Amino acid sequence: MSSRRPSLRFVAALATVAFAAALPAHAGDPVPASPVGLDQAHEEYVAGRYRPAFEAYARLADGGDVEAARIATLMVRFGPRLYEEGIWASPERLQHWRRLLESAAKPRTAAPD
Repeated sequence: MSSRRPSLRFVAALATVAFAAALPAHAGDPVPASPVGLDQAHEEYVAGRYRPAFEAYARLADGGDVEAARIATLMVRFGPRLYEEGIWASPERLQHWRRLLESAAKPRTAAPD
């Protein structure tokens, strides 16, 4: 059995997803993450199947999942440098995801007593 070292590209891509997952997630009232969907997307990503992983994250992000929107946005941003496959989203789709992230990042104000 040969011990193959992961490529620098794979390590950088994995670090991008790990970083995105470690960021504060839900500050507002976004749609809760779908653990099954996110788990499946993460599995695809870790296995190096970036296109199916991106499509899964994008689908979840389109449905309002903040964590998926964060990861999908990072995949588009760093795609040309990290992935051999083109990772692309329309400007409108990216704007939708960014709005979702901005709304989740806004601090919630307490309701008056």
